Amino acid sequence: MEILLNGSTGAYNLDVHGPLKGRYVGTFVFRAYLTPLEYVACDREYRDLIGKIQTQVDPLADFLAFALVQLKYRIVSAPAFWFDKEVMGGGSVPDRIVLETLLEASSAVERKYKEDILEKHSEAIDKIKEQLDKDKKALYVEKELGAPAEPKK
Repeated sequence: MEILLNGSTGAYNLDVHGPLKGRYVGTFVFRAYLTPLEYVACDREYRDLIGKIQTQVDPLADFLAFALVQLKYRIVSAPAFWFDKEVMGGGSVPDRIVLETLLEASSAVERKYKEDILEKHSEAIDKIKEQLDKDKKALYVEKELGAPAEPKK
């Protein structure tokens, strides 16, 4: 799955064939993460969709509610077919493969974003360690030789 990160968002080019309405094509841009308030709002809407007796929810309805609400909060921009004035984004798309693919893509954006952050942190830590080693060597040379390791300018 090819994801193109741009800051705290990621783009995915959808191209799937649904059994009911045919081919779906377009670029979706997702948030790489939800803020705490977005996460709570997302959970509240999910529970509202599946109803009060959550243990009696059909597994497919449970998945659809989860996917629709997650995508509602994660999608930043989408092709026109995704939006319907009367229905939650994606709620009028009859082919489940679209929801499944987009939910997977939004998860891939979050994973890739977190991996990139960890890689950047690791690189920064390595640079700091390298500089500390240089500083330690310079201090050792200065202490042992009584002169600065490098001439001061």
